[in-house]
Amino acid sequence: MFNLRLVTYDKGQVQRECSIRPVDPNEGERLREIAIAAKSYWGYDLGRVVHWAAMGDCSPRGLCEKEVYVAETLGQVIGWASLMSRGDVCWLDDLWIRT
Repeated sequence: MFNLRLVTYDKGQVQRECSIRPVDPNEGERLREIAIAAKSYWGYDLGRVVHWAAMGDCSPRGLCEKEVYVAETLGQVIGWASLMSRGDVCWLDDLWIRT
């Protein structure tokens, strides 16, 4: 487990801090909301996007079975990613950022 803190600066002033941390299994609904908003941004029909998002397993059990991380700023989850590992190989399965 780790927490990663990212800080952006503009002219020496902190503009935004973002932490990357493992998902809390109870954050599934927020992750689904972010995925819907991110996919909808590209003009896809909202009804189709909601249907597609409902097929994903964001239940506490489902999130515990994956390697999922969230990006958080100002106490709000703004994005998430899931990784899949097979032996020495790991690949990005999901990456969703709030728009």
